[in-house]
Amino acid sequence: MIISDRMFKKVNSYYKKLYNLNIKLINSDGSVVLPINQSILDNHVAVKAIRKKAISESIRWGEPNVFFIAPGIISWLIPLVKDHQVLGAISGGEIIYNTKPYYKDESVNHLASTGISRNVVIKYYDSLKYYDISIAKNAAKDLFELFYEISGWKSNILDTNYANANQHRSIAEKIHKKKVTAKSFYSFQEEKLLFSFIRVGNKTRARELFNNILADMFIYNPKGSLLQARSIEMLGYLVRCSVDDNPALEPLMEKHLHWIDKIIVAGDQPEKLWPTLRDSLDELIDDIHEKNFSKSNKKVETVLNYIAKNFNASISLQDIAKEVKLSTFRISHLVKEHTGQTIQQHIKSMRIAKAKEMLTNTDLSCTEIAYDLGFSDQSYFIKQFKQITGTTPIKFRKRNY
Repeated sequence: MIISDRMFKKVNSYYKKLYNLNIKLINSDGSVVLPINQSILDNHVAVKAIRKKAISESIRWGEPNVFFIAPGIISWLIPLVKDHQVLGAISGGEIIYNTKPYYKDESVNHLASTGISRNVVIKYYDSLKYYDISIAKNAAKDLFELFYEISGWKSNILDTNYANANQHRSIAEKIHKKKVTAKSFYSFQEEKLLFSFIRVGNKTRARELFNNILADMFIYNPKGSLLQARSIEMLGYLVRCSVDDNPALEPLMEKHLHWIDKIIVAGDQPEKLWPTLRDSLDELIDDIHEKNFSKSNKKVETVLNYIAKNFNASISLQDIAKEVKLSTFRISHLVKEHTGQTIQQHIKSMRIAKAKEMLTNTDLSCTEIAYDLGFSDQSYFIKQFKQITGTTPIKFRKRNY
């Protein structure tokens, strides 16, 4: 048995209270194990094949899978993974999402064409509950959380696959956007900002910026060997910055060699290279924190998040100090100590990063962009933009618009 009868009943009980649907325990081949009383359709070869493919897709993406049993009939399932072993799946049931006769005819004709008796199919269809199509995704998510909370299982494979899939989606979206807008400008200022987020342990913003840099690298260096070289160079920069700021982190130099080996082994395919880089980034952040590199990182992280949300407004040092409940002197010192940049430099970096995006994706004038981002006047905006990017806003727009 994949899971105990007791666990099956417990999950089903909680799930039924939420959605008034019963679950089904599925083997890895797509066949139904529980409940014992099954319909002819449950283990029909065509339906089993659909479920088997859904399990495979669910594991691949590391999340519940919503799929069609037939036109107009939706089902969803979650993979059952314990540590690194795939044991099967749980289906959250089947529903119809449109009561119009046309959809019933389509569903019945489709299933009957696979060799199932038409009368059996009609009886099956009439037994299904009607729900809005949006319910499927929510039910699948709730079933996933419910099962893993009750079972206490660790889904290591799913966690890894989900992280990889999310990273691939994020980078693919950024690459598409940059190609559509013809934007291929890479700024080393972004690496400095990335290091600031690493130092304070902000994995969310570090990963977001990291994915943006990877997208730039892919567009700038589409050839595999160049992509690898640029990746090694960027990782080396982050390690050197860490060691320069805290000699206690010198063991990172040896780990850096290990990360380089992993990058080389990953090869020149982005789908293998990107997860390797992400794992190295996470390990770097964890190592920095193990060495107690940033004792006051929570306060500094709060400051960086506050700036990220309000950089286009008139932010004063007093506003920031009030946000973290520290004196202006103390918070200025902490930010400089733990990120290597002043608060004003962070504000400036985020404003210029946004300005580059607006110059690329909008028709707003430099004056409009300057005021939208909180600069006092256009001249000051141009001066700050050139200081960070090495070019003027007008030249940047001509090259990237």
